[in-house]
Order: sequence, then structure tokens, then C-alpha cells
Amino acid sequence: MKLSKQQIKQHQKCVDLLNQEEMTYDEKLFVYENWYPAYDNQIGTIASFFTPVGLARDFQLMVGGKSVVDLCAGIGMLSFLYYHRMITWEETEVRVVCVERNYGFIEVGKKLFPEAEWIHGDVLDEELIKSLGRFDMAVSNPPFGNIKSDRSSKWLKYKGNDFDLKVVEIAGYLAPMAAFILPQGSLPFTLSDPGGYRNRSTEKYLKFNRETGIVLGPSMGIDCDFYKGDWKGAAPTVEVAEVESYLVDDMTVDPPEIEPVKRETSWAELLGVNREAMSDKERRARWEEWKAMARKAGDSEVVDYWAKDNIDESCAGCVHRDKDWCKLAELPCNINPVLTLQSGMIGMACMGAGKQTAPIQQTLF
Repeated sequence: MKLSKQQIKQHQKCVDLLNQEEMTYDEKLFVYENWYPAYDNQIGTIASFFTPVGLARDFQLMVGGKSVVDLCAGIGMLSFLYYHRMITWEETEVRVVCVERNYGFIEVGKKLFPEAEWIHGDVLDEELIKSLGRFDMAVSNPPFGNIKSDRSSKWLKYKGNDFDLKVVEIAGYLAPMAAFILPQGSLPFTLSDPGGYRNRSTEKYLKFNRETGIVLGPSMGIDCDFYKGDWKGAAPTVEVAEVESYLVDDMTVDPPEIEPVKRETSWAELLGVNREAMSDKERRARWEEWKAMARKAGDSEVVDYWAKDNIDESCAGCVHRDKDWCKLAELPCNINPVLTLQSGMIGMACMGAGKQTAPIQQTLF
């Protein structure tokens, strides 16, 4: 990446600030905004694209808890902003551990965020992950795509090549919930496009979901496209995503196999074909029953293994594979419904002949 004269000037000012004994909070923010990793590092080789400060400010509103682990931390901006919010506004001490494999980034991070515990290591190192213990929450803006590493990822349930999705699984070994900045292609939704929120499960995400049981959901409404011009050296199309609850309570040991839940009632019986004849209380009770089953099964987005005895030949090519639901929703065959839990709604992104249409919405209560 070739820097402009102004960028070089700003970067040099950051270097001067980093050489000081101490820095003010505003000076640290200046460094986070203007220090260019490409100045000394081959940014394209290591795929390190630091989060824009504005997006990081929005992101920290997704973070909670008194102990946080920041995976692939870079120079620590995501957890730095959360830490200072907590001690300034909440007056609460927070333990932060930053894990980063680039030692040059760690040296800068220690100057900016000395309150954190900095660990030099690869997140694919199984023994390192097991040694970290448990945290209230994990955060990460990981490298995207197929990233080379000296460490093997065979210990993970996810067998794909995308490093960012490997980090999503690894976070579950450390915390019960997590928030990430991820490329849109790794997610089952888009939120930052002009069209607003849409369900859109890619093959990459479906593979990850099948192999791990992990469900990625959207943020509280953060528009990442607003900050697209603020990235250094790239303009990735990303979303803020979260895992509200991982399936395994203690993933410091080998994760157990996830057994599908046997569904005892059909979709029509569960949701109620004649919804108009039901009271609001009855409809809400049925909806809560469905949500509980989805959480227990660990798959509230693509429920493709329920009701195996309810599959007929016409459903064989459908991801959902449930004729009762299709009848209830009055959907024709040859489309691909993808279910999500969104504010008491079931949203379906219908992909017919490889094309995505606008989501269909059906209110359940």
C-alpha cells in the first residue's frame, strides 16, 4: 500500500507519540486512527485490516461482561474502547486479554493499552486456547479468507478454509457469547446494504453451521457501509455479527457431538394452522415453544435435520425439507426457505433458480 504524504506525516506523528513515556487518551485515539500497519508490515500478506475508529465505537456497544478476550487483536482497538467505556461511564473494572501473532502489533498495543494482558500467539494453537480459561465475552475482527498458519486447525469442528469462521468457533471455547466483524460472505444475512436487513445464507455459512451448530446473528443495527471509506488499505464489505449463546458450556475440552432434537409435533401443529382462532397468549406460547426447541437443537437459522420422517421426494432438494411448514406458509416447491428468529417473526429468503427475492414475512403473534 502506497501512503500519501499526509498519511506518512500522520503516521510519523504516531511514531513520535509511541516513543513518549506516557500518552493521554486523546493521543492514543490519534494513534489508533492514524497509525498505518502497512508502513512497516506487508498488510496484504498477513491480511491485517484495522477497524475504522467509528466502526469500533459502534462495535463496543455489542460487548458486555467483566472479562473479555480479544482474538487476533491487532493493536487492541476493539477492546480498548470497551475497557475505557466501562471504567469511565460504568466505573467497573474489566479484565481484557489480547491475543495477537504479530509481535510488532503487540509492541504498539502494549503502549496504547497497557491495562490489557497481551499474549503473543496463534489462535489456532490448541494448547494456547485451552490455557486461557473462560471469559464473559469474546470479540474479534479476524483476518478474512484462507490465511496460512504454521498451526493445524484439525482440532476444530469446522473443516473449511476460512480463517474468520475458524475464529468464530475458537471464541466458543473461551466465552459463552461473542461479537465479530466478518465479511458478508461468511454470514446468513446482510444489514449494511441499501436494501436494509435481508436473510441470505451462503454455502460457506451453511457448511459452517452444519459442522459446528453455531448460529451467527446480526448486530443491533450497525451500518458498516457507513465506514467503508475509512478502512486502511482496503474497503471490505463487512457486518457486525454476534453469537448470543454457544452450545457448549466448557469448550476447553473436546466439544461433544450435537445430537438433533426429535420433533414430536409437526410445524402446522406447533405454529397453529388456524392462528386467527388462537388468543395472543396461545400464539405466543407456541412461538416460545418453537424458540426453545431451536435453541436446544442449536440451530435457529437453518433447521434442516428435524422431522426426517416427514420428508417426501418433493422436499429432497430443499434446505428446510419440511412439507408441513411449506404447506403452512403456502410456498411452492423448488424454493429454499431459510428461517431466522427476528423479533417474533419468521423471515424467509427464497432462493429460486439461484436468485434471491425480497424476504417474505409472516407474523406469528
